[in-house]
Amino acid sequence: MTVNIPRSRKKRRRNSFLFMFFMFIVLAALVYWFFAGPLIERWLPSTEHKDLNEWFEVSGDEVRIYLDHEAVMDSEAFVSDGEIYLPFEFVYDNINSRFYYNANERLLSYTLPDGVIDINESSETDGRQLLSFRDGILYVSMGLVTAYSDIYVDSFVSADEAAKRVFLAHGGLSTDQGYAKRNTQVRVSADKKSEILTELDSGESFKLTDRMTNWSRVVTDDGFVGYVNNDHIATQAERYVYPDTYTEPEAVHQLLDEKVVLGFHAVSRMDANAHLEALYEGTGGSINVISPTWLQISDADGNLADFSSSSYIEQAHAMGLQVWPVVDNVSLEGGISEFKSGEFFGNTEKRRGFISRLISLALQYDYDGLNLDLESIPTEAGAAYTQFFRELSVECRKNGLVLCVDSYVPYSYNSHYNLPEQGVFADYSLIMCYDEHTGSDVGPVASAEFTEFGITESLKSVPAEQLIIAVPLYTRVWTTTADGSVSSTAMGMTAASQYVSDNGILLEWDDETGSYYGETEADGVTTQVWLEDVDSLELKTSYIRTNNVGGLAVWRLGFEPERVWTVLDLNE
Repeated sequence: MTVNIPRSRKKRRRNSFLFMFFMFIVLAALVYWFFAGPLIERWLPSTEHKDLNEWFEVSGDEVRIYLDHEAVMDSEAFVSDGEIYLPFEFVYDNINSRFYYNANERLLSYTLPDGVIDINESSETDGRQLLSFRDGILYVSMGLVTAYSDIYVDSFVSADEAAKRVFLAHGGLSTDQGYAKRNTQVRVSADKKSEILTELDSGESFKLTDRMTNWSRVVTDDGFVGYVNNDHIATQAERYVYPDTYTEPEAVHQLLDEKVVLGFHAVSRMDANAHLEALYEGTGGSINVISPTWLQISDADGNLADFSSSSYIEQAHAMGLQVWPVVDNVSLEGGISEFKSGEFFGNTEKRRGFISRLISLALQYDYDGLNLDLESIPTEAGAAYTQFFRELSVECRKNGLVLCVDSYVPYSYNSHYNLPEQGVFADYSLIMCYDEHTGSDVGPVASAEFTEFGITESLKSVPAEQLIIAVPLYTRVWTTTADGSVSSTAMGMTAASQYVSDNGILLEWDDETGSYYGETEADGVTTQVWLEDVDSLELKTSYIRTNNVGGLAVWRLGFEPERVWTVLDLNE
């Protein structure tokens, strides 16, 4: 028997099913909305892309600079007609400090061993300006920078770039190479929820600059620096080395065939030149270079008191000596109080005029070289002073003259004397390893430690064969009164030894300073002496010999007993 279900009951069941299905969907949606959705959302990586102009913080023709994989955020470059222009200060501080800029003259100079290149606002290459000014700031073309600098360039500055950027890397910089295991993303931070900078195809290479636990910082070939999950990176045992793009021409240095043994000859009037023979004989024939203090700056205009003597030079040459006259700013009051080295050497006409005068005197009198002893150069004058000795070296080299540049024992506060550039351009760098203690700072003229430090630090910047170490032939006698006031008197070695004897000062060897020390006290006055003698000089000379430097010098001839030359002669 067939039972017929009323049509209304079927409809009610169908409606009930639809209602239950609808409720299930609503419930599922609510569960997803409140529980599963957030969990899935938290698990899934972000698909949002970063606005590149916002990321690079550039717009229009501005160009973001990256140097050795790091963004430079305190300055931007710009692009014009396809040429990138970099801020000069950025170039000077980070790429090539050999560029010298005179802001008053708006003149940029670059010195090579055989000449100086001057660039101004009208200078062009292939119709493109080499210099550009914006808001009073100097920019230099990338072409000019790369012409004289070992810097690798990868630029993204075409008109269709979303944000313009340039990647610079010093030649020789190396980093790990990585490859994408699969298609992946480069993100702004080490977080899968961070925004995407660019996409990588499977097998695409990139540079690995920092490997962390779960992520790595990378530089892509299309000009992005960001982060990739380590699970997506395949690494191989290889390094990427940025190629050297430029090799600076090397100066041919004019060095003696033997160790330099140089004696300073203090000359403050013409008749002092008559002492040459006696001074030379006092060394037992040990010296091979004599440096008379002939060329003394006398005023703000760089005029010179000149004590040059043709007969002196003829006599010196007959003795087998080279003559390197001293150019100094300390012998005359005008050189100390009036001559402003920064202003003078910062003026192209004055600087080059001064160089021309020096070369003219050298050729007139047949000098063998020049010994540059400019002291108390202020920090702010360092760049102008460096450009001066660079340009002087070019003219000396052209005319067969040795250039020796004198400097202090190197510390951070006198780094503007620029020993690295001296090593490139000067034939010799002479380090004055004396006056360790002056003013009210009581102590030896040159302790053994001070001398050794001067040699070690100088060798970090100057090749050994170009380094001359100057040692003192004098002592300071220190007096301290009851009220604490301190003064000193400089005495030649012979005079100081006699003073010690006359005043009954007992001396004992002091291992810490490498000299004989003695003191006395009378009527509330304390007298202290660190005596320079054969033993202290022998210790200093041992450091010179051990480090095989280019030579030694002494300040000054006539202060010493002849016996000291048994330890000072490097060519015996």
